[in-house]
Amino acid sequence: MNLRTLYAAFTLALIPLPVFADKKLDALKAKAEKGDASAQYDLGVLYYTGRRVSKDEVEALKWYRKAAEQGDFLAQYHLAGMYYRGEGTPRDYVEALQWYRKIPKRGFRVQALSIKASQLFLGEIYYFGEGVPKDYAKAAEFWLEAAKQEEGEAQILLGLLYHAGEGVPKDYAKALNWYLKAADNLDGIDNKEWKEWYCELVKLGDSDQSLSSVQYQLGKAYQSHRFGQTRAAQAIPWLLKAAERGHAPAQYQLGEIYLYKDNTDYTESLNWFRKAAKQGNKLAQVKLGDIYRGGVGVPKDNAEAFKWYRKAAEQGDAGAQDRVSFMYYFGEGTPKDDVLSYLWVNVFLAQDNNGLKDLGHNDFTRQEAIGTARKLRDLLEKEMTPAQIAKAQELSSTYAALIKEGKSLPSD
Repeated sequence: MNLRTLYAAFTLALIPLPVFADKKLDALKAKAEKGDASAQYDLGVLYYTGRRVSKDEVEALKWYRKAAEQGDFLAQYHLAGMYYRGEGTPRDYVEALQWYRKIPKRGFRVQALSIKASQLFLGEIYYFGEGVPKDYAKAAEFWLEAAKQEEGEAQILLGLLYHAGEGVPKDYAKALNWYLKAADNLDGIDNKEWKEWYCELVKLGDSDQSLSSVQYQLGKAYQSHRFGQTRAAQAIPWLLKAAERGHAPAQYQLGEIYLYKDNTDYTESLNWFRKAAKQGNKLAQVKLGDIYRGGVGVPKDNAEAFKWYRKAAEQGDAGAQDRVSFMYYFGEGTPKDDVLSYLWVNVFLAQDNNGLKDLGHNDFTRQEAIGTARKLRDLLEKEMTPAQIAKAQELSSTYAALIKEGKSLPSD
């Protein structure tokens, strides 16, 4: 069993919540003030979730701490989590570590779940050196304990340690074994996707490429909240590891994160998009085109935008082909050329439904783009000579076939 639901509200969905059908909030507060640990924990839950009271993380932290100091393991767990994430207090890994260590190692099912989650967090603290010296061997100890309890996330992490030889002897066979166990312990779509990915991983063998592939997959899983909302911040460290090994999709994902996070970092975003684009990642190439065309964090530069759109268009990206056709028509970032405009609008309109997915999943957006492209082609046919149209049609057929086969295009 994985901890997706557990993490989503930091165990609130699985840990018994206070019931107040016959209790008054004032009475609960009075008990808490008198030192009742159970009431203090209940009050912490209310303030953390915003149930029956205004959400207040500072108050939640205060009451969890009071209960935790009396040995309430659920309060200890929540308190550790709040220090780990910096909720209601500045982030403090040392304090988080202290409270995680206090959680009893034995107990009933709910406590067992909190123990597994604590082992995951403790492993991360030591792996990344958050408030303590970095210690891969210590991280391996904690992740092994959780992995033995069939926790899929921990099994992936442990597999990564064996894969890279961090904290344990490098052993690709053991890494694959833990990855396979993880595939069996993930649920639903995660289970299916992970098994498909596992088969690809076996083909890659023991290599930098296979290791960066795992790091990327794990980062994506965190980024998409598959291990819970509170785990999304863990995406960046794993994507960075993959990106630094030259993994282009990881580089692209980092570009997206730095571009769209609350405190946008245009420099980092552009850096990672450019690294991915130079490796031929068409998503990054389109994104660079958009950045330079719109002047997002950089001076507006239509010529640079056109350069990257054209590279992506040659790889079959429908959105890039659409943009290139209009830029040729208007002479935007490139000399005006009706023949090439017609060529690329034809290539774009020849895309099948699978190719049009590059435009996004919104059917209205796709249909709108197709309609606008058809209007451009109609306009070009009125402005071009029959000889120009014939040449453009011939070239578009040639280009479409070469793109489909993944071959290089002739110079215009």
